[in-house]
Amino acid sequence: MQQQDAPAHRLCKVALPALFLLALMVIFLGAYTRIKDAGLGCPDWPGCYGHWSVPNDAQLTLQEYPDTPLAPEKAWLEMIHRYAAGTLGLGLLALYLTIGRRAPSKKIQRMSLALCLLVVFQAALGMWTVTLKLWPIVVMGHLLGGLAIVSLCWYGTVMEHQQYLKPMPSTLHKTVLWVLALLVLQITLGGWTSANYAALSCPDFPYCNNASGMAWQLHAFAFWEGWGLPNPLTGMNHLDRMSIHMAHRLGALALSGGVLFLAIQLWRTNKVARGYALFLTSLLLLQGILGWANVAYWLPWPLALLHHMVAVLLLLTLITLAIHTNVQRAHCR
Repeated sequence: MQQQDAPAHRLCKVALPALFLLALMVIFLGAYTRIKDAGLGCPDWPGCYGHWSVPNDAQLTLQEYPDTPLAPEKAWLEMIHRYAAGTLGLGLLALYLTIGRRAPSKKIQRMSLALCLLVVFQAALGMWTVTLKLWPIVVMGHLLGGLAIVSLCWYGTVMEHQQYLKPMPSTLHKTVLWVLALLVLQITLGGWTSANYAALSCPDFPYCNNASGMAWQLHAFAFWEGWGLPNPLTGMNHLDRMSIHMAHRLGALALSGGVLFLAIQLWRTNKVARGYALFLTSLLLLQGILGWANVAYWLPWPLALLHHMVAVLLLLTLITLAIHTNVQRAHCR
């Protein structure tokens, strides 16, 4: 490492973990806002009822927005999420301007640029979430975009501290990537389930409404459905939501098989890999219990939020494992 690169390298080691933690907080706040049904707590964007904070005069807001009366709790949830997301956006822009453009590693340059572009697109999705009245494809895209930002920040953080990772066989790398792809697919199905309010469409296990009237509706996965409607959610009926819910359950079965297969391979490798195997298996078991409990107890917000965050933890663990089993390394320096 050249002497002139040392300050940038030290800044990178501090900035990436800090931005990761901030991005994780934004994900947490976004999930909580969604679970509390506060996504339209403010009917405009980027302000709230024409102000940069939640207004105090409910009568005035009722005159200006007669169709959307002020609900202070939901409005504050939405605005706190926006404040945190805006801070994250400024942080990612600063990372690119101070480090990303002059980092000797092309990988870090591309990563910092990708983070900037992602956060701009996320801001657009946040605006469209409000202006298009929770159009499901936008809501799902907003979720995936947030997870992409968290994942990239975590990737950079781990790569900058990869000297602490003990050796792992690279023969497992492709298997890890396949399981990671399954997880991304399952998270996408979970986002589509949440965006269409289908989490309680099948209140029993293992079938859906005792399989009575259950017929797969491919129409349920028409992502463009609801475009141009005053309420985009009216494009889905109960049978559509049942199909979405069951697809998410089937995705969970496929992911469980992949994680267990990977865990067996890890267990046969070495002591470090066994730690990953135990952790992944524990997360999978916890996630399954949370999935069942959310349906059985009618989606209490603490369980729904925990279900979301365990999925994020699974994602970060597999990303770490993918780096750990990859022989190629990259640094800010």
